[in-house]
Amino acid sequence: LVPVLLGLFALAEVIDLMVSGRETLSGQRRVEDLTGSVFDGIRAVFRNLGLLVRSSIIGIVVGAIPGIGGSVAGFVAYGHASQTARDRSRFGHGDIRGLLAPEAASDAKDGGALVPTLALGIPGGTGTAMLLGAMTLHGLTPGRELLTSQLTLVFVLIWSLFLSNWMTSLLGLSLVSPMARLGTIRTSRLIPVILTLAMVGAIQYRGLVADAGCAVAFGVLGFLMKRHQWPRVPLVIAMSLALLLETNLHLTLRLQELGRIDFWSRPVVLVLVGLILLNLFMPFLLQRYRAMRARRSGEGA
Repeated sequence: LVPVLLGLFALAEVIDLMVSGRETLSGQRRVEDLTGSVFDGIRAVFRNLGLLVRSSIIGIVVGAIPGIGGSVAGFVAYGHASQTARDRSRFGHGDIRGLLAPEAASDAKDGGALVPTLALGIPGGTGTAMLLGAMTLHGLTPGRELLTSQLTLVFVLIWSLFLSNWMTSLLGLSLVSPMARLGTIRTSRLIPVILTLAMVGAIQYRGLVADAGCAVAFGVLGFLMKRHQWPRVPLVIAMSLALLLETNLHLTLRLQELGRIDFWSRPVVLVLVGLILLNLFMPFLLQRYRAMRARRSGEGA
């Protein structure tokens, strides 16, 4: 998945920069010409407080699912933000909601990942897998005993995560001004650096040169998808969840063949199937609803 992500986003953006001929990322060559401030960003959080809460809930739920990871939580939150926005035209062109939603989900997924790690001993992601290994080295066994006899340690982990989020937020705020200067650097200097880092990242993940070719192929695909306004996020989510979905689907069908479970008699299954169907048909229903509202408003005028 790493070469795919690097291709669809990093290399696709590099190709788009080369084709567009933009001189800088922000369109400005001097720092003095940049607009906005830290306080504008803080006010934007409170203006979109509902989106912040919903994206945080998405991050917690996705983080609690073992093996999913934070990238999926960010993509799902971004998709939710774009689908619930009344005006989607600015998404991909600097809308603050497109940054607020995935960052809130990415921060919240760490707390959700602690749930299966501490309660079941199943890591929710890479970070919690390392945490689980450290706990094992110290003789700590996740499960009921940890949540009862070692409850103080559990609260230490929770408060450590809480305080670390505040510390990283304060550090990020202090680095806003220096990082804003990146938008004034010439793209002719940025493109070789981004290309090198993307290629090195794709190769070092598994040590295969073929992954660099995979990243380039998906970079071209991502550029074409961006130019034709095809969403890239659903493709990444599908590739991330496909293996998990296929494995559990085959396991469930096999258990049903053996008579261990009755798949369609479980209320949770019926609710999930209903939500999937609702998610599939929701865009068409919303489109018809908006068309009806526009027709009624035209007739009323």
